[in-house]
Formats: sequence, structure tokens, C-alpha cells
Amino acid sequence: SQKYTSLLPPFSSRPTEVCQLSSDVWVFEQPMGFLAPLIGNPFPFKGLSFLGQQCTQRMTVVRVPRGGLFSGSELWVHSPCALTPDCLSKINALGTKVGHVVLPCSSPEHWFYGPRFIDAFPDAKVWSVPGLLT
Repeated sequence: SQKYTSLLPPFSSRPTEVCQLSSDVWVFEQPMGFLAPLIGNPFPFKGLSFLGQQCTQRMTVVRVPRGGLFSGSELWVHSPCALTPDCLSKINALGTKVGHVVLPCSSPEHWFYGPRFIDAFPDAKVWSVPGLLT
């Protein structure tokens, strides 16, 4: 596996908090800002803030059926966050392979880490707005 250095601060690592919303839906959240590597878990992160609100990067992960009745399931990842070792281990802990990576718009915080996910999960189908990855 390749190690990617984020172009957005913090540059080396950031903790990942996972909140399970239902049996098949999770939200992964990471802080944005230079202090993130020093904070650790659990929340609240003390990264960037804007008008008193903490700014975090969020990624939604949903376990979806893979096809036929007995085909199993796969993960659908929406707006990937930084693929740190912490994030990757938490994705792997879900016990299902990543089958879809969704880059929903051209706003950088929603697609910036997409290429890292595409490299890490080469069998995943990529969904993006037209022209984003060309």
C-alpha cells in the first residue's frame, strides 16, 4: 500500500472518528487544521473553526447489496476523507470490500481524497460529476 501525504493540513495524519447511524450506515469524520494530529480521539476536535463552528471532513459509508440475492454486499463511499492508516483500518474493520467511490461535486473537499481511494481500492466503481477526473 502507498502512503499519501495530504496537501491540506495536517500534513501527516489526522484521527478518524466513526459514528454508526444504523446497521449499514456510518459517518467517518476527521478534523481539518494544523492541530489535528495533536488532538487525538475522541471528539470534539479542535481543528479549524469558522464563526465558532468546528470544521470537519465527513465521509458517508453505506453497506449495499452487491447484485444477486446471494452475492453479498459491498461498501459505497461518498465524499472520501483522508485515507490515513487510522481511516483505512476502520474501513477494513467493517469487513466488507469497497465497491463504489462517489465524488459528488467539484467542490474540493468532496473529491480531493478520491484518487487515493481509487488507488487503494482499484476494483471499486467510481462515480463522479462529468469531467472531474479527466
